Amino acid sequence: MGMAYFRPLGPIEAMPPRIRHLLIEGGCEVGSVLTASYEYRGGFEGPTQVWWLRVHPDGSRVKISQPTCIPMGSRRSGSSENPLHYVIKPEDLGCMLKAKCRAIRNDGVEGTVTTSQPFEVVAATPETEQESP
Repeated sequence: MGMAYFRPLGPIEAMPPRIRHLLIEGGCEVGSVLTASYEYRGGFEGPTQVWWLRVHPDGSRVKISQPTCIPMGSRRSGSSENPLHYVIKPEDLGCMLKAKCRAIRNDGVEGTVTTSQPFEVVAATPETEQESP
């Protein structure tokens, strides 16, 4: 038997950029730092964008941060300026928080927006409870 050889019919291209498994991790009380994490697919990652939403009990949504590019190489950074991090505020109490992410490949091609599952803020810190009337 002879060996089979395959030739590419053209250039090999990356699939469209996309985000998989967008998750929010962290404590569920005011003052806790939440971290969004995800898996990127579709070539070499470029300036992927992330932003946060607050969902009120009545279902209304408020964008609590603007789409911000994740600085290259800082996806695992613990810096508070990293857009993957969000500090829970007193106005988030009783609401759900969501992270949204748009994959962007290093050649500028944008993927669709992916939304995390909601994260419920259920606890206040002792300081927050004392501030309430």
